[in-house]
Amino acid sequence: MSARVDAAELRRHPALADPLRLCAALGLTEGGRRQPTGWLVRCPVHADRTPSCSVTRGPDATLRWRCFACATTGDALDLVAAVRGLDTRRDFAAVCREAAELAGVELDEDGPRRHHTPAQRPAAPRPAPEPKPEPKPTDEALDGLAGVLGTIHRIDDSPLAADVTRYLEGRHLLAEAKADGWFALPPAPRQGELVRWLAELGDHGAEDVAPEHAPSWKRADLEALGWLPRIPHGAARLCIPWRSPDGLVTTIQRRRLDDGRPKYVFPDGRGARWPYGVERLRDGAPIAIVEGAIDAVALRALCRMYSVNRDVIGLPGVTGWRDDWAELLSGREVFLALDADKAGEDAVARLAEVAAGAVKVLRWTPTGGGDWCDELARHVAATKA
Repeated sequence: MSARVDAAELRRHPALADPLRLCAALGLTEGGRRQPTGWLVRCPVHADRTPSCSVTRGPDATLRWRCFACATTGDALDLVAAVRGLDTRRDFAAVCREAAELAGVELDEDGPRRHHTPAQRPAAPRPAPEPKPEPKPTDEALDGLAGVLGTIHRIDDSPLAADVTRYLEGRHLLAEAKADGWFALPPAPRQGELVRWLAELGDHGAEDVAPEHAPSWKRADLEALGWLPRIPHGAARLCIPWRSPDGLVTTIQRRRLDDGRPKYVFPDGRGARWPYGVERLRDGAPIAIVEGAIDAVALRALCRMYSVNRDVIGLPGVTGWRDDWAELLSGREVFLALDADKAGEDAVARLAEVAAGAVKVLRWTPTGGGDWCDELARHVAATKA
C-alpha cells in the first residue's frame, strides 16, 4: 500500500480508470474482446453467455460501463461492486476497500466519500442471479473435431485453404503451422454446409471417415462451441489448436488474415487453459515466453534455424498469464520474450515476480524491434541475400 486517497481520487486511479487493467483484475477478460475504446465483456450482473457489457473510459478520464442486454450502467466502483456481489449504495465503504486493494492504495483516514448527489449517483447494479453452468464441449470432442477439420481443410493442399496457405508461406510460418496441426475454415459462404455436415457426422457417423477420425463430438458440442447454426466471425478462418500438456486440443483459436476486427477469437467460455506449445516442453530445457501462437511458432523457427536450445510457449494475449502456470518455469532458464512496448514491459514485470522458481530470468527482444515474425522475416531475407 502507498498513497492515501478518497473515493473520487480512487475512481481516477490508473488501475480503476483503465478498462483493460480493471477488467483483467476482476477476471472479466476471458471470453471478452477488445473494442477501439475499451472492452466488451460478459455482464457481471446477469447470466451473460456472450459479451454484452461495454467497458470504456469516459470524457472525464474515469471508467464507465453499460450492459446492452440488461441496461445496467455505472462507474469503476459499481463494476467492482457487481463482480464482488456488493451494493454500491448499501456497501459503499466495503466497495471502496475492495477497489483500493485492487489499486494498491489506502483510503483517506476520514473514510470514503461519494462526491456526488443522489440524483447524480449511478444506479446500483441489480443483484446477480446464480449463474447457470454453460455447456462446453469436452476436450475429446474438440480434439476429434480438430482432427477431422485438419484433414479436410489442410493448409498445404486444400483448395479452400489456398489463401490461408499463401498467408503462412508469406510469413515463413507454414512448416511450423503444419507441424502443429493448424488448418483453415472454408470461406464464409461455405461454412453453413460445413457445420451441417459436422452436425450430421457427429450424430450419425459416416462410412467414409477413417477410424482414427471417428467423430467424438455430438451436435450439442457444436452448439456449445457456438458453431450452430453458423460459425461466428466467419472471416477468422486460420484455425490454431491450443493443447494441454498431454497434447489434447482444449480450444481452437481463429485468426483473420485482413485488418478487420476482432483479429483473434476464442470460442465463448473456452479460452486457453494452457500456454500455446506447452505440449512440446522438454524437461529442464530453457524456455522463452512470447505473446500468442504466431510469435511462438516464429521464434521456434528462428531457434531451429540457428540451433538455439530453447523451448517456446505463447500467452493468449499480453495479460493472459495465469499464476498456476508458474510451475512450468520451475528449475529452468526463462527468457521473457514479449513485445518491446509498454504492454509487453508491464507483463514482463509481472512475470518476473511469479517466476521465482526459475534458475534465471532474462529479457529477450527482437534485435530489429517489432515482433518475432518480423525478426524471422529479416533473417530469412538475410539468408537469401
